[in-house]
Amino acid sequence: MELNPGGSKLLFRDKRKQLYMYNLKEQKKQSLLNYCKFVSWVPNSDVVVAQNRANLCVWYSIDEPDKVTMYQIKGDVESIQR
Repeated sequence: MELNPGGSKLLFRDKRKQLYMYNLKEQKKQSLLNYCKFVSWVPNSDVVVAQNRANLCVWYSIDEPDKVTMYQIKGDVESIQR
């Protein structure tokens, strides 16, 4: 579980590795990604980086969760840096 820097959105994965975002202000849960291996907020921002299988997924504006940019990668993401 990770809270964004503004404290208004929570990222979490269930036991089936489904990634969700919970908007605390609106009290709404939204599914973002299946088979999520890694997820993290980019430090000091509302940008989200996650990995599923062979894709690196980036939400540059988490307020628009349908707009995700995907990059094919090999290997596993372990951490991110700003």
